[in-house]
Amino acid sequence: MKKSDWLWLLSGMISLWLKQSLDFSMWENEGVQVNIAHVLTNNTLVDSILWIAFSLFGALFVLSQISDIRELYPLLPGRITSRTRLIRKEIVMVYWRTAGYVLLAFLVSVWNGNFTSGTTFSLLYAWMSLSCLVTLLLILENRFGIWLMLLIISTISPLSSYLPWMYGQAYNFWQSGTALIHTCFLLALTFGLILMYMINMKKADLKF
Repeated sequence: MKKSDWLWLLSGMISLWLKQSLDFSMWENEGVQVNIAHVLTNNTLVDSILWIAFSLFGALFVLSQISDIRELYPLLPGRITSRTRLIRKEIVMVYWRTAGYVLLAFLVSVWNGNFTSGTTFSLLYAWMSLSCLVTLLLILENRFGIWLMLLIISTISPLSSYLPWMYGQAYNFWQSGTALIHTCFLLALTFGLILMYMINMKKADLKF
């Protein structure tokens, strides 16, 4: 990995560690054994801000690698088949890089509390949500002001609890029995974004 990749990864770990520290200290003061899944939810404005930081660093971690793939595009003028293969490779890159980012940051940052099946769901939901955000950023390429404002607006309640890229109340979804509904919605939204992205990329005159 490049030096910038390590920087984004480390920054993401720090932001998650700060949120974990705040959440655990709050629950310890109330004398309750906390489920680790609470670290993957938004309850306050500070939570939302830290999630924005975590999401932003994760997106930069993924997009850094995709920029390297795109250096191959000028070598394939007019070769739609090869270009389609590279676009699919980008999508795969989004998923495995976001998975690695979420899992590594989570394992390094969290060391106390109960790990349950609800925690596993929250972790998977965070992975899918970050993948959804990165796909959206790819569609809004070079319009950083737009998606930065989108993230800032995401801190407003109740948006901070339910917007896909904010990970929202994944653990509450699990407890209330609506996990399947929310997951299907997130998957449908992500599939639609991926389809839109592939169509836009195939139509684009890719000159870098």
